[in-house]
Amino acid sequence: MSILKVEELKVNCCLEYKSKQIYFCVCISTKKQSSCDGPHNNKKKEKFMKNLDSKVSGIFNSIDFIAPWLIRLGLGVAFMLHGYNKFPLPPQGLIDYFGFSPFLATTVALSEVFAGLILIIGGLFNNYFGNLITRLGGLMVVVIMVFAFSIAHQEWFITVKLFTSEQIFLFLIGCYFLIKGNK
Repeated sequence: MSILKVEELKVNCCLEYKSKQIYFCVCISTKKQSSCDGPHNNKKKEKFMKNLDSKVSGIFNSIDFIAPWLIRLGLGVAFMLHGYNKFPLPPQGLIDYFGFSPFLATTVALSEVFAGLILIIGGLFNNYFGNLITRLGGLMVVVIMVFAFSIAHQEWFITVKLFTSEQIFLFLIGCYFLIKGNK
């Protein structure tokens, strides 16, 4: 039988409430001189973290306009490629596999290309027109993905397959642009 002897127990916690961080440390020690950090080290850690955050923000603040463009271009190009891969029109694969009419199959392919294209074009206009075009592109993506889920991927609903496929991210990013527009 072995006995575990605990000479020192230290618990560090950080809470955030209304954008204010509260650090506290609980130290229980049987030693005369404890090696637990006191509250003075928490202030040093906080100062270090704020300084680090400030430096990292300084680097990325000058290029933060790129972030929405990366998402916009990724979604737009993905949709254009999904639609383009269905060419030549009418897409025989959609007709054969899903039993779509040639008109519906052509509409699906062109809608995918058009949704990606207007999503990218909408970002080029920094006014109400660009905002509306972006939202229209987002709406088209959402509608296309809802139909894709309900027709082609019915077995995916609320399964691991849904959340490990690219389709859920196409849908969610489409929702983002539908809700947010160019803002």
